[in-house]
Amino acid sequence: MKKLICTTIITICICQLTTIFAQPVELPQGIYVGYAKSMVNSFDVPLKNGLQVEYLFDQPGFLEFSLPFTIARSYPVTDHLGQESDSEMLTLDALVRFQFSPPRRKIQPKLFTGPGFIYETTGRAVLSGVVGGEIGYQFHERASFVAGLQYRIGIEQWGQQALVRSGISVRIGKNASSEVAPVFADMDLDGVADELDLCPDIPGLPEQAGCPDSDQDGLADAIDHCPDLAGSANHQGCPDTDQDGLPDNQDTCPEMPGTPIDGGCPNRASIQMDISHLQSGIQFEANNANFQSVSFVYLEQIRTILERYPAYKLYINGHTDSIGSSEDNEALSEQRARACYDYLVARSIDPTRMSYFGFGELKPIADNGTEYGRQQNRRVEFLVFE
Repeated sequence: MKKLICTTIITICICQLTTIFAQPVELPQGIYVGYAKSMVNSFDVPLKNGLQVEYLFDQPGFLEFSLPFTIARSYPVTDHLGQESDSEMLTLDALVRFQFSPPRRKIQPKLFTGPGFIYETTGRAVLSGVVGGEIGYQFHERASFVAGLQYRIGIEQWGQQALVRSGISVRIGKNASSEVAPVFADMDLDGVADELDLCPDIPGLPEQAGCPDSDQDGLADAIDHCPDLAGSANHQGCPDTDQDGLPDNQDTCPEMPGTPIDGGCPNRASIQMDISHLQSGIQFEANNANFQSVSFVYLEQIRTILERYPAYKLYINGHTDSIGSSEDNEALSEQRARACYDYLVARSIDPTRMSYFGFGELKPIADNGTEYGRQQNRRVEFLVFE
């Protein structure tokens, strides 16, 4: 029976060892196989030597749990009839180890303690307490040589045992906390390996290949022409505040929409042309300064242009045809010009940017002798100036 138990344990250990070196390194489980020899033993069965197998569980930090199992032979014991016989002692313990060094260190000192259970083939079982210490030497990334001293004291029945142990501890299994992160050189500590980092001396972002993006516009500072101002990739990282198609770093008038030919500044002639197309849509009721409803669409567009180009000012000039007295026509033209002025001021256009005048019938643009000509002469003109 004794040979069968020993053979079974050794076979299990050999089978396990054949798979150990195919497993990941730096793992939380392990197996210890070693030899134990008694130095002091006051239990009824004096231990001689034995085989010890231990299963190890690493914990976060510097703790380790283990379940050591020992099967040992004893010295011959003489019974009350004077006959000598051999016996066996089986132990099973539950230990907690404290590691004084990280797992990767070559030298690994440890202390351990925990409860234990002794079974003697004479039929007696004893609870015990176990304390001890050991030191390991890591000679392979998975394997260590271990030697230590273990002391056991009986709890239910007095007895003590001190033994020395030595053997091999090997890591097995799979890392429970996912795969170990690879170790790589990262001089700027930004999480990007130096060999992949385009800016290895400056902390940056993984999505920018390790380079910084100070304005967070999606372009790394190294290729951003305006690294401190958020912009678009179309403008090489520079903003276009006035949205005229020229980035601010190339725009002479970055806050006013303009044309590329004018360096990004507005062209007075083009602004005047836009407003002139709109002014013909402003219509009044007959013989008064009340707007027809169609006029408001055009007035709003003129207001938008003035907001867009705050550096420009406006003359608002009212005109009439020649029907009626010149005094009445001058007064009516001024009232209509004033109506346009008041509308724009009520919608947040600065009044100091605008002036209004009434010219009556003095500046016709068509023949007052025809209905079509008179219709053309009844108008309000908006003249842009700086």
